[in-house]
Amino acid sequence: MRLYENEAKQLFRERGIPVPREYGTIHSALELERLNPHYPLILKALVLVGGRGKAGGIQKAKGLDEARAKAEGIFKYGLRGYSVKSLLVEEAVEELGACYIGATMDPATFNNVVIQVPPGA
Repeated sequence: MRLYENEAKQLFRERGIPVPREYGTIHSALELERLNPHYPLILKALVLVGGRGKAGGIQKAKGLDEARAKAEGIFKYGLRGYSVKSLLVEEAVEELGACYIGATMDPATFNNVVIQVPPGA
């Protein structure tokens, strides 16, 4: 199963796992005002591809004008060959650390496999 970030965070919320406040998703930069978010905020391209941050698909904005400009850029240029149709808009929180954890199934043995990449790797 492949989930967009906003879908995965909804599952986390339902299970009591804390996640940043979500203002909603937008399909154009003009929709930012409708959300009435607090700044600074984070704009995240909703595409099923890894490395969004390094590719410019995750941007921090300190105000409405900056958020609009960054959203327009993400929508216009896409991300790693994918067109971006929507952005997740959420509160900016201080990052204390990060790691990647993924789960899959080994088709040869039908065993579950958990992959963890530690911070900085």
